Amino acid sequence: MNLLDDLMDNQLRGLLAEGWAKEIRYLSALLGQAGLSGLGDPDRGARLLFDALNGAMLRHATESAAPSPAQTLDDLMEAWT
Repeated sequence: MNLLDDLMDNQLRGLLAEGWAKEIRYLSALLGQAGLSGLGDPDRGARLLFDALNGAMLRHATESAAPSPAQTLDDLMEAWT
């Protein structure tokens, strides 16, 4: 199977969305406790962080010179402090 096949299946798509929502809630809780002065809304920051890290993983997998997910995380944390 591949991701595109999984996304066409309603049950699998629902499970994926549920898992992602859990990850975003967890990130939001962590960010809320981190005391980052430039963060603003932890929920919004969690969604941004989740999307940025997933995008960085995909990009880094196809382009080795691209910034790693760890670098993306460092860049966001630096911007929020």
